[in-house]
Amino acid sequence: TSNRRNGRRIGNAPMIALWQGRSTKNHKSPRAGTSTIEHVATAAELIDEGRAMHHCVASYASSIFAGESAIYRVLAPQRATLELRRIAGRLVAHQLRGACNAEVDDETRAVVDAWLGGG
Repeated sequence: TSNRRNGRRIGNAPMIALWQGRSTKNHKSPRAGTSTIEHVATAAELIDEGRAMHHCVASYASSIFAGESAIYRVLAPQRATLELRRIAGRLVAHQLRGACNAEVDDETRAVVDAWLGGG
């Protein structure tokens, strides 16, 4: 089997292959999105997010299926990818990264923190 799709390498090809056509919504998103924070709900969206942001978010497929993580795309104020995890019973922004795993600005972090704190 190939670890390539459309000529590009996929870092976690075996898990992604198992995930194709399935929705992460079957695992209940831990938090409803907003107009600027969207749940990444399918394998195709996860792959697209990694490609768009030039990072390895697709390698988190196994933790998503295990219900340990949920991935969101943040559209504003700065484009970013968010990984939520439940730690000690509390939902936290485990990772919040811009393109190429860059740090996000304070305004983007504040928007995500407010969203998480809102319920």
